[in-house]
Amino acid sequence: MYHHIAESFDAKTHMCVVFCDISKAFDRVWHKGLIFKLKQPRVRGSLLNWISNYLGYREHRVIVGQSYSDVKHVKAGVPQGSVLGRLLFLVYVYANDITHNLLSITRLFADDTSLDSTTSNSDDLQGNINHDQREISKWSKQWLVTFNPDKIEVLYFVNYQPPMLEFNNIVLATTFDEVTLNDDCKWNPHINNICFSSSKSLGIMRKLKFTVKRNTLNQIYISFLRPILEYSSVVWDNCSKYEKDRLERMQLEAVRIVTDAIRSINTITLYDEIG
Repeated sequence: MYHHIAESFDAKTHMCVVFCDISKAFDRVWHKGLIFKLKQPRVRGSLLNWISNYLGYREHRVIVGQSYSDVKHVKAGVPQGSVLGRLLFLVYVYANDITHNLLSITRLFADDTSLDSTTSNSDDLQGNINHDQREISKWSKQWLVTFNPDKIEVLYFVNYQPPMLEFNNIVLATTFDEVTLNDDCKWNPHINNICFSSSKSLGIMRKLKFTVKRNTLNQIYISFLRPILEYSSVVWDNCSKYEKDRLERMQLEAVRIVTDAIRSINTITLYDEIG
């Protein structure tokens, strides 16, 4: 997606990305609809009966203290945490039909759906996205899936007044400053956020340096701080050298805490020592 955004900037076109949110995604899988969709790729016979049996005959009730509600039959949803749960959800939501008749590029991952459209003028951009929102709305009503307009995020990469987008006659709010991606395709807000989050972990390490062993401090760094520094780095690695140096200073500070080294010690020596 980032590569596509960068291409849009290079071509001096305008781009809009819409991130859609499905309410209670895994609980919304309509069993009859899922069985119908499984039949389309010719799932038949014993396998279809087995899946139908796996989904059906499930019941639930609410227990509060010594009180019990009536037992209710579960007619929707896939068992979360199960091996088949995610696969059946993907079949139900993304069995090709959600992308039918859409003008935008559609990217699907688990219960996250994004649309992006690139055009040379705002009228086409507004028309394409609003058309696709109407199509998704129709699809959601047909298959009993609920999208939450309040949680739909819109991000523009344009140089003019952004168009007005709607979902189910609700005007969508615009997100101009995403945590991971700014509307000018620069990474300064994301690096700021990384440094802010890293500082919290560094503070915890400083408090613990006199009470836990070095190996424990090192493990805290590996488990809690390094994932913050590395998350999605394959995308934002083209940030400026200044921003990379800011992140490197966060790591160097962690190394000094782990080794209890003074600031005059050579950085390369510290990195070699800590691995």
